[in-house]
This record gives sequence, structure tokens and C-alpha cells, in this order.
Amino acid sequence: MAQWLAALAEPESTGRLVCCMSARGGAGASTLAAALGLAAAADGDALLLDGDLHGGGIDYLLGLESVSGARWPEVAGAHGLLPATALADALPAIGRLRVLSAGSVGPQQLTEAGLGSVIDAGLRGHRVVVADVGRGDTAVRVLTSYADVALLVVPCEVRAVVAASGLAREVASRCGDVRLVVRQGPGDLRPDDVASAVGAPVAAVWPWERRLDAVVDGGNFSRGWRRTRVAAIASRLLQETVG
Repeated sequence: MAQWLAALAEPESTGRLVCCMSARGGAGASTLAAALGLAAAADGDALLLDGDLHGGGIDYLLGLESVSGARWPEVAGAHGLLPATALADALPAIGRLRVLSAGSVGPQQLTEAGLGSVIDAGLRGHRVVVADVGRGDTAVRVLTSYADVALLVVPCEVRAVVAASGLAREVASRCGDVRLVVRQGPGDLRPDDVASAVGAPVAAVWPWERRLDAVVDGGNFSRGWRRTRVAAIASRLLQETVG
């Protein structure tokens, strides 16, 4: 009865979940997820979920590592109805973007029930939820099963394309909308070649740029992201995926 009454006081779940994944390590899914979250926060409340538990913590990318607030270890034990306002108020934020970073949580500490409670609360309290998703654990399976759209970042390299083919098929079994973000580099593959080999459409082509590496490595992405090419890409992807 208490859970039912609490649910009556909660807002409807109207948010959209976008998952970002990399075909290989270092392809740029975390950077893309952060850019999508920051772009979404320009128009409303947004949530960035760190689902890459071996990625070092997305709060370091955004310069939030010293900001107080909950990380996954504090919310991993959630079950049942988690109030949307309670989650939002507990998290560190940059403007209207709230961030739930991995912290020191291990894959074994995240259960399907706990992940589901957090995702449900996030979707009730935010217009857009963006997840930086790793590969091969419970978080990946649960996050992609909730996703409205999955964006797979694929460098124009043969090995990355081979890896992306298997990953895209796996994710497509849970998410009906899988799209590619193709990162250009020194390889000879074209975006159309990547799309044909992976079997998914290209949502965006992302050129490599030296400035982006400096912004990311400097830990000040939240201040310098608008000066990089990924800013325009993130804004267009948001329009095309969540409206």
C-alpha cells in the first residue's frame, strides 16, 4: 500500500534514454555521452548515467570529481520505487545536468533491480537521460533494454568494424533503434562501408580533431566542449533521436 501511494505522487515517466557505446576502447562514447548530456541540459533537466564501470568515472571528464554528491555506490542498493526528486537532489550537477558517476562501484554491486529503480527515477525526473555504456556486464544489458536509442561509436578501422558488427546485433536484440556514429581517422574505410558491414544506419560522422583531445585530457570538458566539433554533432543527434 505504501509503495502504491508513493507511486501516485510521482510524475509520469516521459523521459527518453539514449545509450552511447564504443566499438572498442577509446573510441569516444564517454565524450559523446557527456556532450549529449550537456546539450540536452540547455533545454531542460537532463541526467548523465555512468554505465561504464571500468571507465574511471565520467565525473573526471566533466571536472566534478571533487564535487559532493552521490555516486553509484550510494544508490546501487535501491529497490522498488525511488523518488525522482530524491535521486535528482542527491547528485552533483552542472547547471541542469545531473551526473551519476561510477565512483568505486564494482559490476557485482549493481543488480538488475537496483539499476531499474535508478533508471525509472531518472526517466520520471528528466526530459533526457544519457548513459555512457561499457561492454559485457549487467549494466550494459539493463541500460540497453531501457534505451530508446543506442548510439554505437565506430572508428573507421577494420577491427573496430568487426567488433561493432557483433555488438550491434547483440544490442539490437534489446533496443529497436541502433545507430552508428562513425569516427573518421587515418583509415581508408568510408562511413558507407562501415554502415554496410555493421548493418546499421549512420547517424553522424565525427571527424578526429586535436583540440578535442586537449579538452578531454585537461578535465575541463564541461567548459570547453562547445568549441569542439562534437558539440554540433551532439545537438543534431538530440534533435533526431529525442526531439
